Amino acid sequence: MAPFKTLGKMIAVGVLLGVSSPLFASVCPSDFHQLPVMENASYCQLFDDKLPASLSYHANQSPQQALAFYQQLTDISVQTEKDRQVIRHASGNWLLIISADGEGSQIDMLVKQ
Repeated sequence: MAPFKTLGKMIAVGVLLGVSSPLFASVCPSDFHQLPVMENASYCQLFDDKLPASLSYHANQSPQQALAFYQQLTDISVQTEKDRQVIRHASGNWLLIISADGEGSQIDMLVKQ
């Protein structure tokens, strides 16, 4: 079960951001604080719904497909850090981390403001 392989990492990210323990959603939302969630998202883990907040999920699409999906957002920069694509909004209010996860991707959404 590859999507749960990185659960410890996601909890650590949540702790660093000062958000609560994860809540596992039976149905993933279509967006998270106005950021789109990819279609057919699964294994959604909501760390907090008030800011700062974090949502992690698994997508069946490859990291390259996930990156193409999120590159449609405006005012962003993309960097590769440790085999992950990190997308930051120019305002600094949010960032996305895309990493390979089994045959798909893990998407970590971190919203600060």
